[in-house]
Amino acid sequence: MFERMPMRNESKPPWHQELEEMCSAARRLADTGLLDFSGGNLSLRVSNAFYVTPKYAGEEMRWDLLPEHLVEVSLAEETESLPKRASRESWMHYELYRLEPSFAAVIHTHQKDLLSFACAGEPLKLPNEVEGFPAEVIPLTEPAPAGTRRLALAVRKAVSEHFAGGSRAGVLIPGHGAVVVAESLRGAVGLLAAIASAAYVEIACRQAGLAE
Repeated sequence: MFERMPMRNESKPPWHQELEEMCSAARRLADTGLLDFSGGNLSLRVSNAFYVTPKYAGEEMRWDLLPEHLVEVSLAEETESLPKRASRESWMHYELYRLEPSFAAVIHTHQKDLLSFACAGEPLKLPNEVEGFPAEVIPLTEPAPAGTRRLALAVRKAVSEHFAGGSRAGVLIPGHGAVVVAESLRGAVGLLAAIASAAYVEIACRQAGLAE
């Protein structure tokens, strides 16, 4: 059974409160079904680094995270390796933060409605305008194996092509899930909630025979 890690003795970093908010956001996302226990990950940029959730944050830790569970990854220079404790999709976060300095939070999810579109290989058309989001469609990335640098580069390419210069983006990964990125953690959470709701409505309309 998973046990909480003891608090470290060293002084807390100046962004400790932001990391606490990130842990709280992870729990809220899990409670509302936007994250599940099968996987997913999120991160937050702080200074010249980002903090990402660890491996098995959902499966073993049930998203019951503390700041000291999070894994720091430097953005100061290019690297060919990441900390072993970091989520296996940390390359995705790394490539997105390296792509756009305004990106401050990344969420990767297997939320069931978004996963339905990802598995169908179908872009998601948004029925309504999403505040602060520049697109009407959540596009698909190129397919790539999970947990690989190749997948991270496919996500980066799709974001670069469809959301160049913007501070928010969202893409579907074929057969895998979805990724959202925003200028703040709050923005990323809100964007994920909006597109997941859009996916749910689209599926419900199709089941009722109401879709165009």
